[in-house]
Amino acid sequence: MKPCRKNIWAEIRTAFVHAVFPPCCHSCRSFFHPPRSDAGQRELHRLSFEDIMEKWLCPECLAGFRQTEKTIQGKDFFPPRHFRIACSAGEYEAEKGFAASIRAYKYSGKRQLADPFGILLFSAWNRVWKTADSDLIIPVPLHNSRFRERGFNQAWLMIRNWPRLAEKYRTDFSQTDVRRNVLLRTRKTRPQAGLGKKEREENIRGAFCVAKRETVLGKRILLVDDVFTTGATVSECARVLLEKGAESVDVLTLARD
Repeated sequence: MKPCRKNIWAEIRTAFVHAVFPPCCHSCRSFFHPPRSDAGQRELHRLSFEDIMEKWLCPECLAGFRQTEKTIQGKDFFPPRHFRIACSAGEYEAEKGFAASIRAYKYSGKRQLADPFGILLFSAWNRVWKTADSDLIIPVPLHNSRFRERGFNQAWLMIRNWPRLAEKYRTDFSQTDVRRNVLLRTRKTRPQAGLGKKEREENIRGAFCVAKRETVLGKRILLVDDVFTTGATVSECARVLLEKGAESVDVLTLARD
């Protein structure tokens, strides 16, 4: 079969643009030439971090990624957390690489990273959970003042296209709903970064509420955020959801600090 003429011209155009204006790594800011790969045609379970992020990070920063999809149970914390299990796609431990790209996305307005990060999370969710394990997928919310300041909720942007990804990768999503504004942040809090464990718990306590109880009643909920540090924020979210009748709450984040 002859290659599609349209695809050939698209590849030529992309190659020309990259030759004249090479992409800039979203981590170290160096220029690099992304490899030509067939990652977009691969099955979901065959996608690696490199496949997903090779257009956004240079080879050196890609190499610094450490995958960690080992689950941790809320009951194993001291004090115990309110979520059932938590899992992250990778480790948040370096100044460059994955951690720096998350900071660029979250604090420097690099919204274009929402799509590859969303695929990374979707892939992790498919490997760790059965698709039937989640009735409702929601983001950790931002306070209105923080939303106006940042202009977007980083957790929501990463999951909003999951129904489309499910269709692309032939994943059963018929029993799962992705929604925002299910959980609301009613109190402005200090940034959790830089606070100790006890300070984080005190800072976040009482900061969330459920918009409509019937939305979460009896539901198995997957709560999504960017970085898991002590688990204080997602535990408080889980506590409120369970209090309003959710059956269980699991947590999925991009990285674990």
